[in-house]
Amino acid sequence: MGNTLSRSHRAAVTPRAEGIAHRSTAWSWETADADDVPERLLRDWSTLASHPIAQPFVPLQCWKHFREHGWRFQVHSLYRNGNLVAVVPLAEGGRVFRRWRAPCHREIGRVNFAFTGDPEEVLGLILDRCLGPDGDVFEVPCVTADSPTYSGLRQAAEQRRLRYVEDLSAEIPVVDLTAGWDAFWRAISPRTRREFGRRERQMEKAGILEFHEVHSADVLEQVFSECLEIEASGYKGERGTALLQRETERKFWWSFITHAAAAGCLALYTLRLDGRLVSFDLCLKHNSVIFEMKHGTDVRLRPFSPGSVLHLKLFRREIEAGKCTLYDFAGETYEWKTRWTKERKRMFGLRIYSPCLRGRAAFTVGPGIRRAIKRVPGTYGLVAAARQLRRRYRDVARA
Repeated sequence: MGNTLSRSHRAAVTPRAEGIAHRSTAWSWETADADDVPERLLRDWSTLASHPIAQPFVPLQCWKHFREHGWRFQVHSLYRNGNLVAVVPLAEGGRVFRRWRAPCHREIGRVNFAFTGDPEEVLGLILDRCLGPDGDVFEVPCVTADSPTYSGLRQAAEQRRLRYVEDLSAEIPVVDLTAGWDAFWRAISPRTRREFGRRERQMEKAGILEFHEVHSADVLEQVFSECLEIEASGYKGERGTALLQRETERKFWWSFITHAAAAGCLALYTLRLDGRLVSFDLCLKHNSVIFEMKHGTDVRLRPFSPGSVLHLKLFRREIEAGKCTLYDFAGETYEWKTRWTKERKRMFGLRIYSPCLRGRAAFTVGPGIRRAIKRVPGTYGLVAAARQLRRRYRDVARA
């Protein structure tokens, strides 16, 4: 995901932390290492989460399998009158400047904190805790503009007159599941509707077509093995980047889906032709939101477009069931995703800087210098070209 827009801000509202509930004895903190989170906190954290990505196993499994050398991962819990109101998992590290960063897997591509109450007040207390003597920069790599996490952090930064930078990183396709099937189907272009309908009829004529949603842990390992084989059948297998060929990633995803199943929010949709798995959609389902994590299709059946048929059946079933309100495609934005919907969610990276000398220095040597360079005539095009080359190199490295 490349940055298409970057804005830096210096708010001028009120002095830092003025009138904030820091002074009240009703607030208290608990901090736990990521490898030693109490079971009690895990249960309360799961109950507090209002979004699938805010569930505790998401950041904890990301850190367990992809921890960075020199960084320390802690879970910060905020209590008011003894009641849990926020859980914020953060990694702390950095060579020159001390940074607090929310862990995020690139394919999940999203951060959401679990909290209740006024976002500005609660997340403001988090900023006060992190951007003190021991912190220079607070980073959230990917967060949607309509989420309470984003609005709360931004408003809290403005209230405290903190410098912050937001980078528009992507516009994620989302499907509204509340408008009814007829409205959803009419919103798709006529040509695409005809194509999707034709593919479904072709697959139904080719054999017995079965669409299922897998929940049971008893069959999960077998289905996961089939999903791995499907993923390796495409270009990832040719490039050596399939999960079957990357042990760490494979262990992460297996651990991830088993934790999701235990938490009751796993939704693994499968499409089978004559009993053979031909497409899958790995999702989290929580609080009426379906969040796509990973998708795969057997390339040997590409003329039938089994991935399109799977999503067609998925959307039809969920819309008619009426239990879910939104399907979020998440991850990378591919062309095939945009054929299903015109609706988008803007996603930003957010960096907030401490008002202390080191925080001001971090802003100056980062966004400050980049902003100054852009003012020089002729440099904007060079910067854009450099970013494009960097994105291409990053995509090749990831592939």
